[in-house]
Amino acid sequence: MLADQLFGKDDPSAIYSKESPMKMYDEESGNSVLAIKMPFDLKQKVELYTRKDDLVLQLGAFKKSITLPHSMANKKVLGADLEDGWLKIRFGRRTSCPQKKARGRRRDRKAPRKTP
Repeated sequence: MLADQLFGKDDPSAIYSKESPMKMYDEESGNSVLAIKMPFDLKQKVELYTRKDDLVLQLGAFKKSITLPHSMANKKVLGADLEDGWLKIRFGRRTSCPQKKARGRRRDRKAPRKTP
């Protein structure tokens, strides 16, 4: 069975870690950091990019989307480092928000007259 292959004689309902898989904090430099616990060594290139308020982490065929808190949503990704099993993603200052285009007002149009 698959469970036997994964857990062997270990109890599958046991708690294997009480550590949070993600942490957020600010550095003294003013940059924000999102640290993600990586359960394995990274031997592949990690790709990071943001899309609106989501951070997309791609490692080979594995792709994970993380919704960022409002305080980090418009910040620029400065880079990432792997330290002691944590992928630490640094965010800089906020990027400028694109201005919404002013929408032109529709002119009031009269409904076409019906002819008898």
